Amino acid sequence: MFDLPLHPIVVHFPIVLGSLLPVLAILLVWGIKKWQLTPKVWVLVSFVALVYTLSATTAVLLGEEDEEKVEKVVAEKVIEEHEEAGELIPWLAGTLFLV
Repeated sequence: MFDLPLHPIVVHFPIVLGSLLPVLAILLVWGIKKWQLTPKVWVLVSFVALVYTLSATTAVLLGEEDEEKVEKVVAEKVIEEHEEAGELIPWLAGTLFLV
């Protein structure tokens, strides 16, 4: 439908969520202890971890689709290294969600 690669746009969601997740967890632990927040607020961390997992998986899938477009301007070795590193993120995110 259109030729714009979506991977560079979508990949920012897991980057932000992965950075936000530990901060959110620390703030909630602090809030539970300091203000006696109910531990049920922990569901927020679980929800962010789930969205992190889904967005990371989506970014990997879109990266695989956009790979051929990028191969015209970027060396294959660089793309392969980027791909291998990126494929670890959904596994990390999924593990965090399950924990």
